[in-house]
This record gives sequence, structure tokens and C-alpha cells, in this order.
Amino acid sequence: MATKKQIYHREYMQKWRKNNREKTKRYKKNWEKQNREKALAYKRQYMKRWRTENQEKDKESRKKYRANNKEARLKANKEYDKKNPKRKKARKRLQHLVRIGKIKKSNGCSICGSNYFIDGHHDDYNKPEIVFWLCRNCHVKLHLEVGK
Repeated sequence: MATKKQIYHREYMQKWRKNNREKTKRYKKNWEKQNREKALAYKRQYMKRWRTENQEKDKESRKKYRANNKEARLKANKEYDKKNPKRKKARKRLQHLVRIGKIKKSNGCSICGSNYFIDGHHDDYNKPEIVFWLCRNCHVKLHLEVGK
């Protein structure tokens, strides 16, 4: 429970920040430069929490981004596929197997159980039929740990 002094200080600082937006922006920018790792960690944590709490808004904003940036996305995807032909082949094979019904896409993540943006993960790209279904967050974490 906050004391009266803490509440007063919080309200005072909110008013000060509102009246001194430029100073606040400069201070924040300098702090982020000096504490880059802390700032990035905080932003990642904040965005992860926001995405989980606002799944519909997140889906809408991603949809809008995809619609407005088709050319850039296509170019980036083509470059990625050129650099990673095995991954591309495994991904296309898995998409085909799901489409024809030989493999059923899971409704939840194998690690955390979330049903948000489920991806297929291949431990071996030469065996596209063997896949683990992971949410986007767990999939990214796994690749960061493994280093692929």
C-alpha cells in the first residue's frame, strides 16, 4: 500500500512529465543509449506481455502490416529461402502434408500449451514429417538456445 507521500510524488511526477515532454523524451533517449541491454530486455518483456493480453489487436496490426508491406516481405522471404534451401524444402513439404491431411496441425504448443501462432519446428530438415508444434515465442526461444 502506497503512503500519502508516495502517492503525492507519483502524481507530481506525472504532471511534471506531461508538462515537460521534450525533457522527458531526451532523458529517456539518453538512458536507453547508456542502458541498451536493460532497455531491450524491458521492451521484449513488455511486448511479450502486451501480445498475450491483446491477441486480437496484435493479429490485426500484423495483418495490416502484411497488407501494407507486401513487396518488402516477399523480397525478404525470397532472400531467406535462397540462404536456407533445406529449411524451405522442409517447410513446403510440411505445408503439403498438412494440406492433404497426412499430418494434423496441433492446436497448442508442445512446451507451454499456448494456442497463439503455432509453428512447426523441425529438429532435422531432412525429415520434414517429424515436427514439433510450438507457439511463436517458444519456437524463437528454442532457436536462440540451439543457435540455428
